[in-house]
Amino acid sequence: MTYYEKNKEKIKARSLARHYANREERLVQMKEYREKNKEKHKVQHTEWRKHNKERTNTINAKSRRKYPEKHCARQAKRRATKLNATPVWADLEAIKSWYSLAKMFDKTFKEKHHVDHIVPLQGKNICGLHVEYNLQVLTAVENIKKSNKEVYHFL
Repeated sequence: MTYYEKNKEKIKARSLARHYANREERLVQMKEYREKNKEKHKVQHTEWRKHNKERTNTINAKSRRKYPEKHCARQAKRRATKLNATPVWADLEAIKSWYSLAKMFDKTFKEKHHVDHIVPLQGKNICGLHVEYNLQVLTAVENIKKSNKEVYHFL
């Protein structure tokens, strides 16, 4: 039997005590490390989320319940962005027709469809407008895969 196996509880207790004794210092160190290795951390985090989808969904749901104001703020920002992205010359009836078309596709093809912005409203390099020319109907799966990228689909 190894030393670790014999003294497992003692080692855990000592490690935990050391962690809490130096908690503030460790938090600063971890923050500095993440800042220095942003790209590496981002890739690791993305990979972890990809391999732990259920856990990620559970964490997100708990976060929404625990911090409803943060969730509301994100949603308000999204709505405000959409409102600001709709110019006065936009044909609102034509925009509504895209949503009617998506609903009709849902019933016809027995599959969920979304109205998608071809050029994202909050793109990385370019921001699109909420106008009839920037809309397309995609299946829900395609739209979720597309995420916030500029992709054209032709019917």
